[in-house]
Formats: sequence, structure tokens, C-alpha cells
Amino acid sequence: MKSHHRRSFALMFSSAWTHRQLILLMTKRSVQAQYRGSIFGLVWAVFHPLLLLGVYTVVFTEVFSARWAGEGGVVDYAIALFSGLIVFNFFADCLANAPHLISSHLNYVKKVVFPLEILAWSAIGKSLFHFFASLAVLLAAVVFMTHRIPIQLTMLPLMLVPLVLMGIGVVWLVSSLGVYLKDVGQFVQIVILLLMFLSPIFYSLEQVPMRLAFILELNPLTPMMAQFRDVFLFGHWPSLSSVLRLTGMGALWAWAGFAWFQTTRDGFADVL
Repeated sequence: MKSHHRRSFALMFSSAWTHRQLILLMTKRSVQAQYRGSIFGLVWAVFHPLLLLGVYTVVFTEVFSARWAGEGGVVDYAIALFSGLIVFNFFADCLANAPHLISSHLNYVKKVVFPLEILAWSAIGKSLFHFFASLAVLLAAVVFMTHRIPIQLTMLPLMLVPLVLMGIGVVWLVSSLGVYLKDVGQFVQIVILLLMFLSPIFYSLEQVPMRLAFILELNPLTPMMAQFRDVFLFGHWPSLSSVLRLTGMGALWAWAGFAWFQTTRDGFADVL
């Protein structure tokens, strides 16, 4: 499939920078549209993760008597669980919104000069809004439960880069596939469900039998969840080599998704 659209590595960032004001505006409108008409509005962005934190903690610690790596108490388990959950929720949100991203902006597809690639950045912006709302809940919980503020949070921007890169790559890839394959939306829901149980969210990697551990180690979210737990639960500095390795992997993932999107975008208008 030939396309006249450039697929260079630098373009996927330069385009976002050039149209940054438009991306911010679209992100703001998308977030506002989600909560428009609700009584509590944006409060739901904080209340929802807070409710999840409480429900999951009670169910797994009181009903299933779960402990993180078989040790620690309810506080440790709550922090460990939510540290992994906010990473998973960000990626799952990117996946869930991607299949219908292009078809829901049909008016932009028909405009020859509109930079369609920035729709993915807008979707990422919306997911980041919910990520930071959940992160605020987690930080408040850590301060309340442990009476400390992790100074390692200064590394958060570096830890977030590979997660964003992986997310944007997935959005470009899946949003393009969603134009041509209408079953992608259904398939994505199955992937999200499988990914939830194949990620160390409710359990630690050490609790997984050796014969199955390699499956979780292939999951790119596993080391990202470990980094967040190192910061919030254990108060450790994340490994710089691990951050750089994940960033490199995320960059390749992002470019692959961008290259596919640029290659297939010429057919969007015809299909839709």
C-alpha cells in the first residue's frame, strides 16, 4: 500500500509540536464532553479511581486475604495494587478509545489539509488526564497511609515517557485498523480483559509459578508497573538503565504505529 505521507521518526514529534495548541483544545473538549451533563462533572475523574482503590483493596485483602508477595499488610497491598492499576488503566484507555477514533471524527477525515495524526495525540491527552487524576489519588493515599512524600516522584516524567510512547503507537495502529476492520473494537475488549489478568496488578511477579512467569515478563507493562511500585511502595529510585531501555522500546513501538498510520491513511475517506 503506497502513500505520499511521510513516515519519518522526527515527524511524529514535530507534527505534535506544530499543532500543540490544537491538540490541547481538542483534548480539553474531549474531557469536557465526557462529563458534560453529569451532576458532579470532573469530580468523577477523582471519585472513580478512589472508589476502585477502596473496593479492590477490601475485596482482595479481606475476602481473599491477599498480601503483596505474601507479606505486608493492607496498606502495602493497596499501594502496590493501585500503582499497577493506574499504569494498566492508562494503556487500557488508549486501547479502548482507538478503534473508533477515526470514524468518530469523520468531518476531519474529509478535510484534505487536516493533520489526522494528531487525533491520536488528543486521545493520549485525554487518557493522561485520567492518569494524573488517579495519580493524585494514589499520592494522597500514600501520604495519608505512610506519612511520607516519595522524593522519587521527581523521576515521574522519565517513567511516563515510555508509557506514553507505547500508548501513542497503539492508538495509531489500532485506530487505523479500526477503519478497515469493524471487528477490531470487539477484539480490543478481549485483549484488555486478557491483559488485565496477564499483568502483575493484583499479584506480584514473585508469586507467579516459574513455568508461567515468562508470559508476564513478555508483557511490556510489567516493568513499568514495577517502576511505579519501586517509587510508591518501596521508596526506591527507578533504574535509569531500565528507564532508557523501556524508552527505546516505546520509541520503536510509537514509530511502528505512526508508520502504519501514515501508510494507510489515504484510504480512510474511501472506506468511511
